[in-house]
Amino acid sequence: MTLTLEELTFVAFDTETTSLSPDSGRIIELSGIKFRLREDKIELFNKLINPGESIPEEITQINGITNAMVKDKPKAEEIIPEFFKFIEQPETVLLAHNACFDMSFMNMEVRRLRITKPSHRCLDTLILARKVYPGLEKYSLPELVACLGIKQEKFHRALADSFSVKELFLKIASKTNIKTLEKLINLTKVFTF
Repeated sequence: MTLTLEELTFVAFDTETTSLSPDSGRIIELSGIKFRLREDKIELFNKLINPGESIPEEITQINGITNAMVKDKPKAEEIIPEFFKFIEQPETVLLAHNACFDMSFMNMEVRRLRITKPSHRCLDTLILARKVYPGLEKYSLPELVACLGIKQEKFHRALADSFSVKELFLKIASKTNIKTLEKLINLTKVFTF
């Protein structure tokens, strides 16, 4: 059965991490925005995570998340299952910008925690943007937000970036006029847990 995009629930999500490598780094913030096309209602998931290790100063300079901010927060073993419960509906499709990065950290946490992984697919808005908006100089989230006139006040915080991913996806969906998930998948790479 081919599902239309309007029948699906989407979760635009983002992570902030202690490094660029999932082998050596941990997630320190996880956010998601659940929405459906042509509906105004959204649901939010936004959690800081105690990584169990010190956040390097250069990371704090990028995202503003300090050791003091995460010191008393829950660890990944509590937050990752909460996020999976947030996305649990079967017709939910995840969206991330540079999905390889976020999914590699999520997959590492799943392995570390030895928990059941969900079967959801994740589509990459970076790949979609390159296909739908060819010829742009850069395809970073801040560059696309500026180029496409998406309102954004802050970058490198998971919730703000999740909002940008959502709005970018809505622009892409509107521009392509694609109606089914199958056709949308043909434009990008699908990531899974």
